Amino acid sequence: MSVKTSLAFVLALAGALSPARALAQACCAAPSLVIPSRLQRHESYGVGLQLRGRGVFGAFGADGAYAGASDGDVETAQELFASARILSRAQVALLVPFIETRRRAMGLSETGGGLGDVRVAGHVELTRAGERAYVPGFSLLLGASLPTGTAPDQSALLLASDATGTGAWEGSVGLEVDQRFESIFVTVAGAVAQRLPRDAGGIHQSFAPRLLAIASGGVVLQHDLAVGAFVSALHQGAARDAA
Repeated sequence: MSVKTSLAFVLALAGALSPARALAQACCAAPSLVIPSRLQRHESYGVGLQLRGRGVFGAFGADGAYAGASDGDVETAQELFASARILSRAQVALLVPFIETRRRAMGLSETGGGLGDVRVAGHVELTRAGERAYVPGFSLLLGASLPTGTAPDQSALLLASDATGTGAWEGSVGLEVDQRFESIFVTVAGAVAQRLPRDAGGIHQSFAPRLLAIASGGVVLQHDLAVGAFVSALHQGAARDAA
């Protein structure tokens, strides 16, 4: 049997043994506080790609007043993420972002980018929705951000458009509550995140905790398609710097 014939036989056998249909949860139908991925009970692993884009054309000052800018930043990101179930009620996830920024200021224009801060997460199911009547699912959320990106003070470009990270380690812990009513699903989650101190330009920076919250809901259509929406909130306290 030739190599080509053997390869064709292996591929045909794999196709025959593979399931004819695969169902998966859309990542954005139930977003996470840390990584936009969560496996269903019957899933062992999953991978995905998230694309983001944003424009910054102003900022709010300490007094709450908004100040617009004639120039602005345009940022795009491609985030590759993967999840794997390691126990029947526990799963881990990884997100690797690549960020590009185009910045204009003082008559200058600059484009830079690179690898951002890699994030890891854990999701532990304490209870599952549907196991007991009227008892929702409760899950423990664990997360960490690694300073693999370029911090603004480590930038090599004039306008720091190559800055892709915070330069600090960060950990988070939270709780997620989810419930399903036939084809309707609802999820609410909250977490506290803490960034570790770091030195930048001779300044020792200490950071206040961050509070994060997210609520999502939607409906599953014919077991193939989910339509939903979510709202999120974030509160960051003032940093504490010391020379």
